[in-house]
Amino acid sequence: MSIAPGSIDVEAYADRAHVIFLIIAALDENALRNRFVARASGQKRRLPHRYLENLEGILEIQRYLLALAKRHGVPVVDNLSFDASVRLIIGHVMDALRRSEASDASHAGPPRER
Repeated sequence: MSIAPGSIDVEAYADRAHVIFLIIAALDENALRNRFVARASGQKRRLPHRYLENLEGILEIQRYLLALAKRHGVPVVDNLSFDASVRLIIGHVMDALRRSEASDASHAGPPRER
């Protein structure tokens, strides 16, 4: 699922979900170009020229999403390698959940006596 940063009011879901935004992007243009070629090499339906012909449009969309991420304080994971990206994503999610838990605990007040 893809939702642009700032496009939904996360407070509307605060009582029933943890909504955690982050952007995963290939920030190096040459790496992105090479990724399109590699992804298409094993598939007949994904011809690399289609992606490469539209690379500037793809980069424009990415620049727009990165600007939204910056404006809304959304972290960006540079997708250099799968393993490193997964570690960064898991770390970000865990940090966000810890902050949420600490915030919930500080708003709960002292424990009630029985």
